[in-house]
Formats: sequence, structure tokens, C-alpha cells
Amino acid sequence: MTIIVAIANHKGGVGKSTSSMMIAEGLALFHGRRVLVFDLDQQGMLSRMMMSQSALDAAARERRTAMELVRGYLSGRQGALPYYIAPHVSDIAELRNARDGRRVDLVPSHPQSLNEYRLTDEALLTHFGAQRPDQELARVMQPDLQRLAGYYDVIMFDCAAGVSPTSLAALRLSTVVISPTMLERNSINALVDFLRIILESDLGFKGVAAQQVFVLMTMFMRSNPAQQLLLDKIQRGIPGLNAIPTPISHSTAIQRAVLHPGEGATRLAQEKYGSAIGELQQLASAINGAIEPSRPPQSRSAVRLRS
Repeated sequence: MTIIVAIANHKGGVGKSTSSMMIAEGLALFHGRRVLVFDLDQQGMLSRMMMSQSALDAAARERRTAMELVRGYLSGRQGALPYYIAPHVSDIAELRNARDGRRVDLVPSHPQSLNEYRLTDEALLTHFGAQRPDQELARVMQPDLQRLAGYYDVIMFDCAAGVSPTSLAALRLSTVVISPTMLERNSINALVDFLRIILESDLGFKGVAAQQVFVLMTMFMRSNPAQQLLLDKIQRGIPGLNAIPTPISHSTAIQRAVLHPGEGATRLAQEKYGSAIGELQQLASAINGAIEPSRPPQSRSAVRLRS
């Protein structure tokens, strides 16, 4: 069974792309997952974190980006999804050298293609006319995702900020939503709006047993008393709010991890994440339990890191 996950929050700057990279690599590294990620963010931050600039430029030249995939659906090109997938994008050596299937693949977004997103959204609105473009795009994408069901354990969407048709379509296709948010009042208020207005009222997530929404706290600084108070409150439990208990810290180690080392370069997980490697493992375990608590994979054992 493939789990489809959307990393989404309509507020920008809350750590969605960093969270997506850490979740994808953590699930593959520590839980043997085969992960496919769609970078739907027009800034292409996740793609920059996971691919070298030369590889990303090549994907743009060859029209193997997420927006080209969407435009292909509008042209009736179903079944071509594998062409757009960049394989083995993680620079973690343990994943590049894995022989048991664990991997992170990516449908990238080129960071210099901002105009493509505007044109694609306009094309979606024109193509589907009076019908909701996000609903129709989800409908035409679903068969392709189902074809990948036997190959990937987890399919993730790194959604753009805002409420573009592509992001809403990803939310419709997902069985789990993870909403990263910073631990400050404005971000929390924006998150509440996202949960109530977009997920509950518009997309109907409330009360649907198969759909789960989890909040992930990001850019956490333990030395910040206001953040600590908010974290304590969330960890004690807020009615109607599922929270991943382990926050992602705002640490130098994670800031270094998001910098891609360059074409062909690899590094051990311990080298990439440094002092944050334990945090990555805790996050992966929390997410793995959240997305599929009743059926962890049995065929691929967890990686043992070198000391």
C-alpha cells in the first residue's frame, strides 16, 4: 500500500521544503522506505537542496519538471510520469549505495521557472472551464499515481504556499497532510485558518477517517521562552489538533544539511546532518508512525549509522 502525503501550509517561509527533505531522507534511511517526492513549489527550494544545479538545469532543458508534467496532463499525456522522475537524488551515501530498494526520487521544480507556474495555473483554469481545476487535475493524475503503487511506499508532495490549483490537487490526492509551522503567534493563527478554511471547509477533510492531518513544528529554538511555551501547550494536546511531538530545530547543522555538495558528491548521513542526526531519526520515527502506525515495512531493516 502506497501512502500519499502532502507537506502543505498556505503560509510561506515555515520550513516546508526543509521538512520535506528531512522526512523523505529519514523515512528512506531509517525505515527502508522507497520515497517519491513532487516539488510543487515555484521557488524550487527542495530541488535545490536535493539536486546539483547542473542536474536541475538539465531537467529544465529536457522538460522533466513538475510543471511540464502538469501541462502534459492538459495535453492528454497520461502514463508518462516516469519520464519526469529524477532517480536517487539524495546525496546520502547509505541511500545511494543501498541494495534493498530504499531510495528518494524526485519530480523537480526549476527555481528559475517562476513564470511557468503562473502560465500553468492560467492553463488549468482555461482548460477545465467551469469545473474546479484542482479537482479535475487530481482526477487525471490519480491513475498515474496508482500505477506507481507497487514501486513506492510513500509519495510526497512539497506544496507551494498559497492555494494554487496544483497544491489543492495534491491535497485532494493525499491521505495524510503534514502542516509545518513556526512556533509564533502569526504562524499559528495562519495554520488554524489553513486547517479550518482550506482543509475542513473547502476540501472536506474533517470527519473523513482515511484522511489525517498532523502539525509539525519547525525552526524551533529551545532558548526562546515564547516558543517553548507554545511547544509545551501543543505537546500537552489541543482538541482537534494532531501534532508531531518532535519539532525541527533551527540549528546550524540543519542549515548546513540543506546545502547541496555538488554534482556527483555524496556524504554519509552523519556527515550531512552532523549533530542533528538524532533529530532526523526521531522525526522519521514520528512520521513513520503517523502515516502508517499499523503496518511498518518488514522487508527492509533500519540503517545502522557509523559512529
